[in-house]
Amino acid sequence: MRARNIKPGFFKNELLVELPFVTRLFFIGLWTLADREGRIEDREKKIKIELFPADNVDIEGMLNELHGAGFVHRYVFENAAYIQIMNFKKHQHPHIKEPASTIPAPDKPGASPVQARLIIDSLIVDSLIPDCGYQLKEESKTQAKKTEKAPPRSATLIVLPDFVSAESWDGFLEMRKQIRKPATDRAKQMLIKKLVMLHNAGHDANEILDQSTVNGWQDLYEMKTDTNGRRGGTTPKTFGQIQLDNIKNAMRGAMNDETGLAEIQFIDG
Repeated sequence: MRARNIKPGFFKNELLVELPFVTRLFFIGLWTLADREGRIEDREKKIKIELFPADNVDIEGMLNELHGAGFVHRYVFENAAYIQIMNFKKHQHPHIKEPASTIPAPDKPGASPVQARLIIDSLIVDSLIPDCGYQLKEESKTQAKKTEKAPPRSATLIVLPDFVSAESWDGFLEMRKQIRKPATDRAKQMLIKKLVMLHNAGHDANEILDQSTVNGWQDLYEMKTDTNGRRGGTTPKTFGQIQLDNIKNAMRGAMNDETGLAEIQFIDG
């Protein structure tokens, strides 16, 4: 960790004051971890151990907040994640003996920037509830205290790489909901990391998402290939077709179990 400067303007920045107090404190802490170019390895556990070893804080969430507000830039290079603190050299003056940065710059060829998207799942905020126009009766003291303590649920920032289209991502998440396997925030973060790895291995992230969406898969896999090595293979079945095939297979199993049963007749009504 290194000594850094804090200017008075930090406390009056109109964008920064909109972030939670702990996120602003976290932002200052990142300066002490950054090298002379303002770059840090994007390693959640390592950052927490350095800055908040005894506190229960959401490092990933705070990084997303800072990224979404434009105070840091998160990017990937050769399957490794990094953070660039914006305007770092404008406000900081590293010691002349401080070692040179060993982290690749975000504009280096091959670096893949990410963009922050705000995905809201079950966002419930008191200010969004319309006034019914009636005055509620006085609640009991116990119930009133419970109501006061209940905090509004907040939105979760999900960072999508720029090579992932919103259409493919949202389509995949909608399919997960349809099969009653909705993705949690943690699951979304893990899925995005998997997409980054597959992308760096030469796969098209959007094709992978669409493949899982069409087939009703809740996970992500490399693109299937046919015998000629072409991606896609045979035409993928829809989720409905897969369900129909499962029913047919179950029926065939029932037919085989019945000795001497040649066919099954369907009678309407």
